[in-house]
Amino acid sequence: MITSRDIARAALNRDAMVYPAVRDLVDGGYLDCRQEVVEGRREHVCRLTDKGREAYVAAAKVWERMR
Repeated sequence: MITSRDIARAALNRDAMVYPAVRDLVDGGYLDCRQEVVEGRREHVCRLTDKGREAYVAAAKVWERMR
């Protein structure tokens, strides 16, 4: 059984939420993620692919109609 404490712990654990979502977007072809050196630090940098841009634009249009 999942408790409210489990939910709170998961909500506070950003890595547990973000990385699976990013992995799904990469696997789906919506994001391209690479390690780059930014200001002397190695970081993961993600950019929308063409497919990701198209999905973003489509979602934004739907969202605008719902407002």
